[in-house]
Amino acid sequence: MRKIKRCVSVCFCLFGFLPFAFAEFSYEFWAGPGKQFFPSLAAISQTILPGADVSPYQIGDPSGVVGIEIKTDEKLKGVLTVSSSSLVRSSTLHFELSPSTNTYNVAPFIDYDMKALYEARQPCPELFEFVLQIEGQPEIKERQKVLVRSLNDCPYYLKDGDQITSLRPLFAAFVNEHHPVVDEILHKALDTKIVSSFSGYQGSAAEVGEEIFAVWNALQREGVQYSSVTTPSGYSKEVRSQHVRFVQDSYKNAQANCVDGSVLLASVFTKIGLEVALLFPRGHCVLVVYIEDPSKKKNADFYCLETTLIGSVDVNKYSLERGLNHLASARKNNLSRGSFNQAVRVGAQKYNAMKTVVGENLIPISMAREGGIIPLSDGFADKWYESR
Repeated sequence: MRKIKRCVSVCFCLFGFLPFAFAEFSYEFWAGPGKQFFPSLAAISQTILPGADVSPYQIGDPSGVVGIEIKTDEKLKGVLTVSSSSLVRSSTLHFELSPSTNTYNVAPFIDYDMKALYEARQPCPELFEFVLQIEGQPEIKERQKVLVRSLNDCPYYLKDGDQITSLRPLFAAFVNEHHPVVDEILHKALDTKIVSSFSGYQGSAAEVGEEIFAVWNALQREGVQYSSVTTPSGYSKEVRSQHVRFVQDSYKNAQANCVDGSVLLASVFTKIGLEVALLFPRGHCVLVVYIEDPSKKKNADFYCLETTLIGSVDVNKYSLERGLNHLASARKNNLSRGSFNQAVRVGAQKYNAMKTVVGENLIPISMAREGGIIPLSDGFADKWYESR
């Protein structure tokens, strides 16, 4: 941290000598964790609700991703203004700090250019400008060059010294139950004739299971394949992140990794009213989807789906044996159902292997929504879809 010292008059002694004490404060400007700016994190921070345990040393926006750290041994009154070349409009915070041995984190409520934020699809540099005015002190200005990551990069692990913070709930922002592509997938699922409608928990657990399978089958018919691409648009020792496709990208390109596939299916199942959660075994992601309403039944039954298996078969490749099997089983697609049952079995094995650590690695989408994590919008892909 940069340090500022200033002379402060203490008292007059009996002999008329005027002693001075040196008051001191130190500061450091920052933009994004690990000196990298994540548009996904910035966008999510606009709606996320602060927890009940917000530190008294967090001043301004408790979810802020741009600001200043200040440590002071005297009372300070000041103003912080932040702006950047394209993403951040001039944003100001007035603050007062009491003397403390702790470090204050001062973060203005940022006025983002949301269109520019959502259009950040490739890494690029951004110039941030900070202006700090402490009462009684000369104005302090500083500029920082910061790497802006792709909107698709989701940070999930933050290391600050010895402190490690999980950011995995941010993955819930890539689940988008409101995107029009979800309605198209549901329409394709009805075309399979496996189910005649989607009624969610109004039906039995077996009927819910068939609705889940119908969606699985429809995506296989659309040729969705497993793709291991997870490489983010940058690297940071302090922040681990993963590239996550938006639901329309996975559907349009017929490719999905473990997170992409889980996010895509979670979007569809959330749309029809099912409770879903993203589960993170070490270095992996699977989807938990309840076939019974957990709000009405304790220990409700669920599927744990290994979504990477959605591309394990090619249901569009014709063979005589499969054609005869299809005729013999009426509406059921045996090959697709076999892969679905395998996905349930493999997912259950991963779930059971996690034992007591399931809770801390489980991200229920409904809880994330209650906490203010809403779906990210991807303007480019939305325009592509609307123009079809």
